[in-house]
Amino acid sequence: MKNMLIFLCLTFFLFKINFLYGKLIIYFDKSYPKSDQLKVLNYHNKITQILEKITGVSPEKTFTIIYNPSSHLGFQNNYSELIDSNLPSKNPDFWYWWYLVEISHFYIPDINIWKDNATLIEKYKLYFNPFMSIREHEYISHALTEYIIVNYFQDSNEFKDTIQLYLNQKEAWLDPIRLTAIKTISPQTIFQIDTNYNNFNAFACDVAGSLYFKLLSIDKDFLKKFFKKLENKHVTSIEQLINIIGESISKDKIDGIDKFTWLKTHPYFARFDDKYLTNYSLDVIGFKKFDKNTYPWHRITYINPKYFIITGSSNRYYNPSGYSNFKVDEDFFEKEVKYVIINENAEILYSNTSKISKNLWENFIYIPQLPIGKYEMEVNFKNLRDKFIFYIKNNNNLYDDENNFLIIDNLKIANSY
Repeated sequence: MKNMLIFLCLTFFLFKINFLYGKLIIYFDKSYPKSDQLKVLNYHNKITQILEKITGVSPEKTFTIIYNPSSHLGFQNNYSELIDSNLPSKNPDFWYWWYLVEISHFYIPDINIWKDNATLIEKYKLYFNPFMSIREHEYISHALTEYIIVNYFQDSNEFKDTIQLYLNQKEAWLDPIRLTAIKTISPQTIFQIDTNYNNFNAFACDVAGSLYFKLLSIDKDFLKKFFKKLENKHVTSIEQLINIIGESISKDKIDGIDKFTWLKTHPYFARFDDKYLTNYSLDVIGFKKFDKNTYPWHRITYINPKYFIITGSSNRYYNPSGYSNFKVDEDFFEKEVKYVIINENAEILYSNTSKISKNLWENFIYIPQLPIGKYEMEVNFKNLRDKFIFYIKNNNNLYDDENNFLIIDNLKIANSY
């Protein structure tokens, strides 16, 4: 009885701390181990302070965390219950990242672009589920999580064993060369979560999350201004959303490009262009060599690629009235596809066949060593075609005449190359 009273007093004290630091209150279900509750509360208090500082949002909400090792992770019952199947003591490398992603949802307002918007829904529903396309809670929460980890938790105990992964992701997310390579990929390929969720959702989260992460890195008050503008506006079009985001950024240019143009051409918004509304897509993607603490999508490049894959998307099993379909089109993925590599003189240097990969980590194409120069890789499958322009360079500077980039090696500014 005495131990129970001590625990109740401790729990009450910890909840009082919670009230001091924010309005997002956590309760523990009886299933949640007492040995982990203090870890959760301490971390919860740290991240809610930071989230409020970055977003300007102070949610007055409560939720209960439940331990269920055999259940699906995440919120249910309208964000009133958070199911945890991992525990901070059992899987810290994953848990602290996961909890920050989940809690970030409370600080992100809804962008109800599709609400009572039949015209917009009818235009896009044949190609993808509109309600799954602007997933601001999913994508902005990933951006917030990455931003907080690399800016606030580099020396923390929570991420001491995994921090290099997040630092590598930050480098990739801010790299204009990588984004240029990603812009050569059809947005239908990147965001095929309605028909190929298991293989492409992580890539979709990466590309969309990198958008909001970059804007927040350019202007630390971006989300505050963006969320404030959303309070007084009912967004009904993609153009309106782009304008509100652009108006929330203090700078006029991003990567040397007018910010509104940059936003429109980002895959997150380019996917709404008529030219990308297709039932199939075919794409060549170039990758750097394998590095520790990276995922394949961190290594996408068109400068000195070490290998390629050929991938794409198929809407064959897409159901306009349903949600994600996990049945992959076997008449498209894993089918043989022809490719050639051409030099600037239009000479075919290499040709072969590969298979259309259903993800970013299979069917690698390693090519013979090529001399310094500019090349084009072309692929054909039935009536689908794609070409990928890439450069092989040494340590000298390179002018990319396709994208008007001057790539300078070994120029050190503020301790960065």
